[in-house]
Amino acid sequence: MDKNYSSDDLNSRPGSIFSGIKRGRHIFQKIHNSDLRYSLALCGSEKYFRSKRKEKVKLKLQELLGQQGPKSVRHTPTIALLGSGGGFRAMVGMAGAMNALQSSGILETVTYAAGLSGSGWYISSFYNSIILYQQKQTYPVLSSLNSKTVNEEIKSRIENSKMKFLAPEKIRGYVKTLWEKHKVGQPVSFTDIFGTMIGESLLGKNNLKARLSDMTRHCHAGENPLPVMVAVVVKPKESAIKYHEWVEFTPFEIGVPKYGTFMKPENFGSEFFMGSIVQKFEEFPLHFLQGLWGSAFSILIHRVVDPKSPISKQSETDEMNLIIRAENGSSSPDEDMPRRRSTGTGLDRLRTSDCEDGSLPFFNRFCLIVNDRCSFLSNRGIRAPRVLNFMRGLDIERNYPLSPFTSDIPVVQEEGEFQLLDEAIPDRKVLHIVDGGLAMNLPFPPVLRPQRAVDIFIAFEFSARSLDNPIGENFDPLQQVRLAEKWARIHDIPFPHVPVIDSNEPLEEVYVIKDELNLNAPIIIVFMLINKTFKHFSKPGVKREESDKSGNFPIFENSSNMYSTFNFTYAKDRKSFENLENLMEYNVLNNIELVKDVISDVVKIRRRFRTRHTISRKDIEGSSMREREKDELLNTIFAKDDLLNI
Repeated sequence: MDKNYSSDDLNSRPGSIFSGIKRGRHIFQKIHNSDLRYSLALCGSEKYFRSKRKEKVKLKLQELLGQQGPKSVRHTPTIALLGSGGGFRAMVGMAGAMNALQSSGILETVTYAAGLSGSGWYISSFYNSIILYQQKQTYPVLSSLNSKTVNEEIKSRIENSKMKFLAPEKIRGYVKTLWEKHKVGQPVSFTDIFGTMIGESLLGKNNLKARLSDMTRHCHAGENPLPVMVAVVVKPKESAIKYHEWVEFTPFEIGVPKYGTFMKPENFGSEFFMGSIVQKFEEFPLHFLQGLWGSAFSILIHRVVDPKSPISKQSETDEMNLIIRAENGSSSPDEDMPRRRSTGTGLDRLRTSDCEDGSLPFFNRFCLIVNDRCSFLSNRGIRAPRVLNFMRGLDIERNYPLSPFTSDIPVVQEEGEFQLLDEAIPDRKVLHIVDGGLAMNLPFPPVLRPQRAVDIFIAFEFSARSLDNPIGENFDPLQQVRLAEKWARIHDIPFPHVPVIDSNEPLEEVYVIKDELNLNAPIIIVFMLINKTFKHFSKPGVKREESDKSGNFPIFENSSNMYSTFNFTYAKDRKSFENLENLMEYNVLNNIELVKDVISDVVKIRRRFRTRHTISRKDIEGSSMREREKDELLNTIFAKDDLLNI
């Protein structure tokens, strides 16, 4: 034996390696080279982005608001856009909203642009267009790239993408991609196929190599708002509304704030153990992430294949949660994929009468063929997106509140809502990371992080409902915002009280939610998808001719289900895309002065107080810190005039 057991290999000093260690002392190994970043703080790149963006926002607000604008960066509010889910309906609605925000100059005052599902598709596609146009040396920033130019390209791609997904070579390509990914040890799901379809429709077939990290160079110096896309980790046997962990995706980092665990986008999907990469894979293409962000459609493949099935009569959210809650069919946490089916029935289906005579809609036929060819996709767990667990081997029992001053006292919530948020993330080889809309259909949680200190949220609500104007139907237009309020209360994050809307009153184009008694709470502006005055006005203040009926169209009561969450083609009627786009552009422009007034009010508050705090004196005094630490923190972050008004 050549090992000297009487020598300490760390310092080469004689003696037992246990000498000097007292009983009861905890020894921790210090990790010097981790591929994960462990912190509750924003990463250095985002901090730098914020400092640069603040300067640009300040100058634009001075231009828009004149004397009411900010005098300094301290007076400059942080504004975030939020787009809800809703499939192509949400994507097209977001396109119209972006037109209005850009033409009015408000977009240049925004710091964060957060999207979920369909809205996330549009935001990511929009940023990808910046990259393409900059390669042509045409447009350097969002403000100079006309959103209508991008929207025209998306419209043309959707129109021209109808039949190519049904080509036999395409089906073979999908299956080949799945098995190549499986062979190298990565989990596969229908999201791999669905993401490719979405990517070809929105990004273009020549741009399927686009990556999330490519957007970094267009945000790092504050040139544009920082895009934030979201998803949630779920457990196969639990409803997403009970248990979920928010995952945020930015060009700088991807991570789970609850655990203070982040990584570079190029490392997402690699195999990790105890914070280190044990097998490196290429960065996921943007279209895969788009499929993941909108993965409710992957999970609900049976609904788009057979819209007449009994389960299709359920509400979209209930049905999504039903699938997620179901057993994933895998007998082992590490089992990856069922055996391959060798028959070629999927390609044979191309010759069936349904596909020839077009009795089934295009996307339904596409899913029918792929689902038949790839028999393993009938497994519910395979339909949900699956990604290698980057937190495997870590101490997942240790987690952190989004707000450092979250109370230990549990907040009572309604049965079924957020009941299991205190449970640990699954320590499995594979995580199910799915559409954030399964938990909440507006991406509030990641942007509500106190570190981001958002003053104003401008939210666009495209969620499905049964009627265009459900008067007397007990419909709550602010349901998703109310859900965000409950989530914020649980995490002790300032949030305004959401008022009860009289269900006997018609819906408004916009709602403003603020808390007059708590200046730490952000102000929320919610734009609804509703055709209220657009049917009478072509532009704000410009009344339509009596013969002009182009603005009078239904959205949720459309007999053709054109704006259904599960409709993925507007090819038959280009006007349907333009109607929805123009409607949202009008709704925003019609209320743009209200948006400016809210911004002006926040600037006044920022002038009055040196800064806006996401914590209060009461939070600090009620924390578990020692008295001296409390006093030091109070003296450090609060000015005397602030303390008087907290």
